[in-house]
Amino acid sequence: VRVTAVWMQTSPHAVTDDDLDRFRDCAVVSMAFGLTAFTDKGLEKLAGLPAAGRVEMLSLAGSPVAAGGLGRLHAFASLRVLDLRKSPLADDGLK
Repeated sequence: VRVTAVWMQTSPHAVTDDDLDRFRDCAVVSMAFGLTAFTDKGLEKLAGLPAAGRVEMLSLAGSPVAAGGLGRLHAFASLRVLDLRKSPLADDGLK
């Protein structure tokens, strides 16, 4: 089975940064981790995954990712959709 999408946004499992190691060998192109305990450290882990350059959609809506973690987005070369709704980011953090 080849997993191409991960949707943990409404999961009863509280996804943490440490859980992201489970996706190391997946060919995921769509990831939704909204409303989780996902932090800048988690975004760094995702950026280091072999499939990071193929990820087209990333949702971190409601996650505590800060402006500093967004510097890792360059690893997602194919990113077309980034969802940061309800995150603690201010407009100046997106510049």
